[in-house]
Amino acid sequence: MLDIYIVQLQTAFCCFNSGGTADALLKAEDFAQNDPFVVLNGDAVIFNEHGTPAAKQLADAFEKTRSCIVGVQKVEKKDIFKYASVRFNEASYGQYCKIRELSDLVEKPKNEAEIYSLYVPLGRHVLTSDIFGYITELKPDVNGELVLTDAIRALLKDKRVCAYEFDGKRYDVGDKLGYAECFTDYALKNEIIGKDYLNYLVELTNKKQ
Repeated sequence: MLDIYIVQLQTAFCCFNSGGTADALLKAEDFAQNDPFVVLNGDAVIFNEHGTPAAKQLADAFEKTRSCIVGVQKVEKKDIFKYASVRFNEASYGQYCKIRELSDLVEKPKNEAEIYSLYVPLGRHVLTSDIFGYITELKPDVNGELVLTDAIRALLKDKRVCAYEFDGKRYDVGDKLGYAECFTDYALKNEIIGKDYLNYLVELTNKKQ
């Protein structure tokens, strides 16, 4: 059974100095206490209307494989350079299976040769406490940050790591347009304000024409 907890962290943003995604995760090592845990990136909102939440999909995949799970979706080639590109071990899981074993991944491909596939991790993982040992062995990247992708890449050299192609629409709320799209879609679905918000958008659009 995979138990999921919510931890509220209070940070003074004016004093915050990012050490990277892996550095942030390392601060939760004591909380993890050698149990598997879910990682949810704050800049990714995933909505699966009438379906299973993305984190639960990954948790179910973990129960089936007992391996670390990286949540992935396919993106357009023009966007691949913003993410990490993953390579699958097709011999183990087949080309069209939702759960596939990873053989490699690279953070923000720099050229065509580093584009392993158009499948990218999108801010949802189920990891085991093994990851912390690999994080402590990382060297900072060119930006001085410890990157979780690099830790996972090191982990899969010793242990099986699987990708799960989750269902749901992912919003990049770290991007201004992505944030606006997320807010608008959620507002329109809201039973209380949805109709009034739609009327507002129509009125605003008519004014802009």
